[in-house]
Amino acid sequence: MTLDLSRWQFAITTIFHFTFVPLTIGLALLLAIMQTTAYRNRRDPEKYEKWSKMTLFWRRLFLINFAIGVSILYITHRVEETTAFDTVVELRGGRTFTHQPDRGE
Repeated sequence: MTLDLSRWQFAITTIFHFTFVPLTIGLALLLAIMQTTAYRNRRDPEKYEKWSKMTLFWRRLFLINFAIGVSILYITHRVEETTAFDTVVELRGGRTFTHQPDRGE
C-alpha cells in the first residue's frame, strides 16, 4: 500500500513538474516579447493599447500559473520531507537522530 502511494505521489509530482515548469518559462518569454512590442509601439495609441491589454491578460495567467507551481512545490516537498523522516525513524526502531559529529577526539 505504501509503495503504491509513493508511486502515485511521484507520478503526480512528475506530471505537475512537466506541465508547470515549461508553461511558466514559455509564458515568461511570451510576456517579454509582448511587453517589448508594446513599448516599441508606444507612439501609436491603438497598437500600444492592444499590446498592453494582451500583456495584462497573459500576465494574470502567468501569475496564477506561477502561484500554483510554487504552492505545489511547497506541498510536495513538505509531504516528502515528513514521509522520509517518519520512514527513517521507523527503520531506526523509533529512535530519532542524536548522533553528534566526531570532533577528532
